[in-house]
Amino acid sequence: MAGILVCIEQRNGEIRKASLQALSEAKRLAGGDLPVAAVLIGEGISGQAVSLGANGAAKVFVADDANLKLYSAEGYAEAVVKATEAFGPSAIFFSGTAMGRDLAPRVAAKLGVGALADVVALSREGEAFVARRPVYSSKAFATVDTAGTSPQVISLRPKRRNQRHSRKPIGRYYRKSTQTTFGSPISPRSEVFLD
Repeated sequence: MAGILVCIEQRNGEIRKASLQALSEAKRLAGGDLPVAAVLIGEGISGQAVSLGANGAAKVFVADDANLKLYSAEGYAEAVVKATEAFGPSAIFFSGTAMGRDLAPRVAAKLGVGALADVVALSREGEAFVARRPVYSSKAFATVDTAGTSPQVISLRPKRRNQRHSRKPIGRYYRKSTQTTFGSPISPRSEVFLD
């Protein structure tokens, strides 16, 4: 594997939190044996490159140009493709924001590879990334991979907060367990959580 490239979003010179989450996920998956790089696109944003290094990027590609001040699908896609050609990653991560959802498939098309969208969980199995993504209006999940194509273009759904540790019970609700007409029991709900 060659490494992971993360497309970093910024608004008015401030790096978006969803992009830092994608960078953190890349660093986790790299596990110290793969390099992680970032591509930062915009105008007057060169100073932000240092903070990306502090967040896990070993290399930062900066496309700082007046023509890139506002999001342009063509301009931003070209910048990501040029960074991809320079770095040669095995995967490119995007945050699953409106911009990331627009940009990721464009980059994938320019590179002639597929894209995995709206990924909620990701693991590495050898040369491939295996993703879990919601289907049927998030009523079910599908486990998919990119069948070894490289680079693998993946957009990660941003996390609102750490769900595992931030849920606090606000009370208890007990209900007697009953049988359904189909013969399966209905489990009592024991804790109520705020989302």
